[in-house]
Order: sequence, then structure tokens, then C-alpha cells
Amino acid sequence: MAEDFININLDEVDDGTDPLPEGPCPIFVKAAEWKHKAGSAYPYLNIEMKPRPGAVEEKLKNKSLFLTLSMNPKALWNMKLFFKATKMPSDLRGMKPDEIARMIQGREAVVSVGLRPSQRDPEKQDNEVKPPYHAVR
Repeated sequence: MAEDFININLDEVDDGTDPLPEGPCPIFVKAAEWKHKAGSAYPYLNIEMKPRPGAVEEKLKNKSLFLTLSMNPKALWNMKLFFKATKMPSDLRGMKPDEIARMIQGREAVVSVGLRPSQRDPEKQDNEVKPPYHAVR
């Protein structure tokens, strides 16, 4: 009977804990989903982004970045800036939330990536996405 062996070196596996470096990062929107927390007056759009191919070193190419865009009137400036950078329409009246989420998927921009202490492990850092955002030329 032949013996099967496991042939894996986990030292070479990216565990997803290394953050992207601070600074501008070309991205594409992988997914977008509207959510509404119980008790909250305003829904929000959760956006998952990935670095554009070739924008980061190979080991970080599958890293996800996240951005939450609130419908709170005091936070709409952030949605406007992000939508402008991704070349989304600014007049969304009469559109269904799912339509907007589908429209933004695949769009590209350059976002500012920062670092903040991780909530899970104070010894590590997580990425945060913040303005300014820029359109891809």
C-alpha cells in the first residue's frame, strides 16, 4: 500500500495579517452591499476593494480593503467623494439600493490607505481607507 504524505510548507502561505503599506493604492471594487443596523436611522454601503493587479507586491495582491459609506446626511460628503472618484453618477434618485451596489462593482479608483491599531491584536495594525480618493486616468 502506497503512503501519502502532506507536502505543504506553511511558512510560504500568506495568512492575510500583513497590511498594505500606507499611501495611495489603485483599487477595483470587488463587492458592495447595503446594510441597515437595527436601531440606526441610516443605511450604509459596505464596499470591499482589492488592489489592482500590479499595484502591490505579490504577497499582498489578494488583500481586501473595506470602506463603509453611510447615508447619514453628515457623512454623505464621503460617499460623494468616493462615487466621484469611481465615476459613479451623483444623482441616484429613483434607484434601488441593489442597483447602486451592482453599478459600483468593478469600478476603479485610487484610495488613500492608512494604518490603525488592530482591534483583534494590539500588537498588529489593520488598514483603513480614507480620503482623498482619485479617479483612475
